[in-house]
Amino acid sequence: MFYNMYVVNTHYTEIANMVKEVRPDIVIFEEVEGVAYGDLVEELASDYPYSGYRKGPLDYFDIAYFSKIRPDGMKVHYLSDERLPTIGLTFSAKGVAYHVIGVHTRAPTAGDRFLVRNEHLTALAELVKGIDGPVVVGGDFNISPWSGNWKDFILASGLKEARMGATLGPSWPEWLPAFGRIPIDHILVSSSIGVDSIGIGNNSFSDHFSIFADLVIMSE
Repeated sequence: MFYNMYVVNTHYTEIANMVKEVRPDIVIFEEVEGVAYGDLVEELASDYPYSGYRKGPLDYFDIAYFSKIRPDGMKVHYLSDERLPTIGLTFSAKGVAYHVIGVHTRAPTAGDRFLVRNEHLTALAELVKGIDGPVVVGGDFNISPWSGNWKDFILASGLKEARMGATLGPSWPEWLPAFGRIPIDHILVSSSIGVDSIGIGNNSFSDHFSIFADLVIMSE
């Protein structure tokens, strides 16, 4: 599960209940302000004993993960000049190492931020290409699947959208009806990962809806 919880969101119990309803093995939150992380730990620790947090240069780029599975390692990548943290986790199952990456790029609300977002995506594609093994990448990309820059990222990274063959999930903004929202939150996977299902959760007082997928590592 990936969820931009919105930096001023203090409805931690509702967020935890949303997570427990879906029961994902791994959750990555974006826009996690430091105090919120501590409150989320209190709400989720019994079900998600493994967690980590990294502060961004601005509060709305803080990022955190919660996991039922012990990660083999965590690395934070800074893939743009603004040093926005992208979190990388490594896990192992049946002798196979796999990687989960959580990302939150700049919203392209001005020309310079448009360039920063695209710089982040270019660097992320390079990071993914350098990883040996199955990869899952998800989060708030602040880009729609119809953008030429998104198509360039897909081509450069070698990833595929987890929603392939499924209805597009309009995740933002939550205050509009579904037909007015756009999918800017995405889950992508490498070719060795299959997608059993993908869905949109609720928003739990955020401006985004959560997104989640049931994935399986396939034989090479």
